[in-house]
Amino acid sequence: NSGLQERPLGMGGRLALDSFVIDGLSVGGSFGFEYATANGSFYNVGGGPRAGYALRLGDKLALWPMAMLTYDAGTVPVPTGTASLQDLRVGGYLPLVLTLGGQVAFELGPVASTDVWRSVGGQDAARMDLIGLRTGIVGWF
Repeated sequence: NSGLQERPLGMGGRLALDSFVIDGLSVGGSFGFEYATANGSFYNVGGGPRAGYALRLGDKLALWPMAMLTYDAGTVPVPTGTASLQDLRVGGYLPLVLTLGGQVAFELGPVASTDVWRSVGGQDAARMDLIGLRTGIVGWF
């Protein structure tokens, strides 16, 4: 989708903090980064608010759908090298959360998002839709 001949290989991480304001309803935010290589290297850093509702499916299992809004800035590959990026995205995440014991759980589920606004090299750019699979470790106190 980026017009590059090779696919980027990368990784990243996000830290999220959420609070359950009433039974099942969570509000919070996330912050993180992504780094990848393809015809050079590029990165993104950013975050934003999110809200969700946890649906218990048993003592150790829950479905926790979330909606999120994120703003990322960084660089992206273009056929001539790299260019600056500013990106405002809206999306959703549908993780299945499995309590492992104590106050730790594992989450896994699909994530999808689309650009509300995207600028590459200071110019408006075509919007991108992203679909993926996200996993994480959840802890609480």
